[in-house]
Amino acid sequence: MKKLLLFFVFMFASAVCSQAFADECVFKGTYWEYTYEGNAPCQTWPTDIKDIRSMENDVCEISWNCPIGGLMPIHYLDWVEKGVMTIAPRPGIEITSVTMGFISADMASKLADPAEFTPSSGSIAENGITSVWTGSATHEVPLTLTKLTQNPLNSMTYVLVEYNRDALKSWVFNGTGEGQYTGDAPQTALSDLDLSAAANLEVPGVCSLSWPAGQLSVVDGALCWNSAGIMTLTCQKDVAVKEIIFSFPGPGQTQSLQMVFNVTVSSGTFYVNNDRINEAQWLGTANAESPMELTNWMQTPITDIQYIEVKYVAYKKPLELPVFESESGEYLLGHEVTISSADEARIFYSSTLDGNAVDTDKEYTGPITLDRIGKWEISAYSAADGIKSNHAKANYSIVSEYTKIHGVILKGEKEIKNDNEYEVFTLPLDIAEKNYYKIEGVCELLWNDGSFGYRPAPSAYLRIDKDAEISIVPSEGITIRKIMVVGAPYTDSTRALSAAFDKGDYTYDDTTGTWTGEVSDRLTINTKREFYYMESMTIEYSEGGTGTGVDNIVASDAPAAYYRLDGTRINSAPASGIYIRVIDGKAEKLLAR
Repeated sequence: MKKLLLFFVFMFASAVCSQAFADECVFKGTYWEYTYEGNAPCQTWPTDIKDIRSMENDVCEISWNCPIGGLMPIHYLDWVEKGVMTIAPRPGIEITSVTMGFISADMASKLADPAEFTPSSGSIAENGITSVWTGSATHEVPLTLTKLTQNPLNSMTYVLVEYNRDALKSWVFNGTGEGQYTGDAPQTALSDLDLSAAANLEVPGVCSLSWPAGQLSVVDGALCWNSAGIMTLTCQKDVAVKEIIFSFPGPGQTQSLQMVFNVTVSSGTFYVNNDRINEAQWLGTANAESPMELTNWMQTPITDIQYIEVKYVAYKKPLELPVFESESGEYLLGHEVTISSADEARIFYSSTLDGNAVDTDKEYTGPITLDRIGKWEISAYSAADGIKSNHAKANYSIVSEYTKIHGVILKGEKEIKNDNEYEVFTLPLDIAEKNYYKIEGVCELLWNDGSFGYRPAPSAYLRIDKDAEISIVPSEGITIRKIMVVGAPYTDSTRALSAAFDKGDYTYDDTTGTWTGEVSDRLTINTKREFYYMESMTIEYSEGGTGTGVDNIVASDAPAAYYRLDGTRINSAPASGIYIRVIDGKAEKLLAR
């Protein structure tokens, strides 16, 4: 019966030990040839990889400390300068193989040449148009690949990473007998243990194996389990013990078999390794929430335990991405960006303004004030206990209250496209009987009697007559900046408004007329052609402030920044004209005379 049971134990152990835990992921460019064609999950490397010099997912981060180039936009990568490429696994992940694909075999051969490249561990071998690194890289000990020369490594098309998500680590309680452990795992010598007070074996920062007092001792350099009782395995947070090996002096020893037939476990399976029958093994999962109890029913001591090896996974749950309170979009000058972490981790961020660095890897301590006009990009990550989250990004277009563009559209009965999503006003059919139209809070349109309306009835388009005079009067605090007039079909064609504007610049082609300028009082338009059929008129404007002169100055020691009304920054206040001054995040519109 025991032989039959032992056979089943061996078969189970063989099945367990043959499981494959390796997985794969791919970073790739967009080159249409010589690319990865397998089934592993793929992601295209970032379009700005030449600038950020890194790419990442939930498996690892790959980065360079030197410039990288390549065919635009992101077809393949070229690595020319001396420098270091780092492949850093996430916590709890072991990378065992990295394959880099190229367009030509000579590049693959170059990467495998020790005179050109040196890996921090493992080895690199050429395989056709790929180079394959094999070894072991972890979060604690990442893989670095050092480029020793200026010889270019061109046309890298993809990077295939093979990994084990749960990378097992070991700790050994080692004796001094003939069967002692001889591997590289960290260990505690049995001779250093004092088991008289407490029969505990502690794996630092990981777990504890404990017996009732007096049940465990060290005899002749080996452990002895003195009598029947329970060993309890308890784990610390963020640790999972996967395997425990009790090793005896050599093959043929009966103690390992006796343990298997006289021990029960609260979880997992206890068996004899079919390749090394001097070992009794527990295989399962124990963690802080689920300890494991191993009960020995033997009344006689289990002696000559040469060592106990504990295999575990030390993992951290990946940190969540930091959260930006305000979404990407357009905001007024002085907008504050608040970032939070669901893990209550520290947050670090980098920012750029119009592509130029402002802050780099700065710790977030409170809201970030966007105090300059332009295009901001903020990238942030969380960090805790030696691990980092992926990067979260947000983009902000910052304008002042004087440069933020709004718009309205005036039209006839005909439906039109509204790509800007401006508010649309359909003029009433009796508009010809009036000589004004008011858009509350924006502007008022005035014209001479009978020169503007739906004609001939029942036309869906508005007609402006020859020698018409139309005035656009902005509401208080409004500056008209742009007017776009779109012609309507007229005798099977369209044409643009031929007119003279008393301020600003006006250009037109066959279908569309565009006026640009800055008007806060009145803009007058005089038509030239006999008739003009208008499909729509778009009026773009900004909201102004109350500051109108150089006397409106606030005393402050803070430096001032100056801008034109279109948001362009200038070095100093102009000698004349309207401009914007920003001090301590507060913007004022001023007039220099």
